[in-house]
Amino acid sequence: MKWSWLRWTLGGGSLVAVVGVVVVAVGSPLDSGNKPDSAADARTAYCLAPAHVADLLNAAAALGLIQPGATADRIVAYGKTSDLRQWHSQQSADFNRACGAESSVALPRGAGSSWLRTTSTTVLQVLLGSLLALLSSNFGMVKERRKTRADALRVAWQEFTSALLDYTETRAAGSPRGVPSSSTIDRHRASVVLTARRAGATHRSWQDPEKLIGILENELGGAVENGWVTDSDHRAQRQQAIAADVESASGLVERVAAGTERVFRPLRGV
Repeated sequence: MKWSWLRWTLGGGSLVAVVGVVVVAVGSPLDSGNKPDSAADARTAYCLAPAHVADLLNAAAALGLIQPGATADRIVAYGKTSDLRQWHSQQSADFNRACGAESSVALPRGAGSSWLRTTSTTVLQVLLGSLLALLSSNFGMVKERRKTRADALRVAWQEFTSALLDYTETRAAGSPRGVPSSSTIDRHRASVVLTARRAGATHRSWQDPEKLIGILENELGGAVENGWVTDSDHRAQRQQAIAADVESASGLVERVAAGTERVFRPLRGV
């Protein structure tokens, strides 16, 4: 099944718009390559808070990253003296290592991004719910529209065949014109052709509607007015032949109607 066909079938632009929003909602939390690391920011803010600086420096000293006895104003690392801010900016890898060790117990893993995950999950659930509602609504509307088309074809066929068989009966009885008139039959035939074409538009490359139209334009077309000779036996045979064509085509009509009601494309030859 091609995506373009499904989009056309289930409602077009509105469906595509909702799917696009859902894709963005799913992708945005995952595509963090060019965005700040909120978890790292949370750890940094925690470690630089005055109440936690002493623990940070103790962790750094325990890891051998700085000399013991450091304070926020005096840190010795690799033979260079700096303050806390300088050490943070100049030796960021060491700072992050010490900060991670110091904050690992106090901060839950991923605490900095938990709000993002929670928010993204909630938004995604809402969007998916909206998508399902839209799909359900559009599916119902498409199904109802196709049932209406199928019923219209059945009614048009019934009216056409009723008029045609009445016509053949009067012609077989010897009437020179037949009742109803040929123009009435033509009008009913045109109605069947129109509804069959609409049915064919519901599924691409579906051949049955065109087969039905071919029968209406040939075997059951204008030729039904011809061949009514004066001999009563020949007229009876002509009536029977047309009735047989009608019976044969009725199965095709019902197949087209049933296929029209289906939202998804009928199987070939069905």
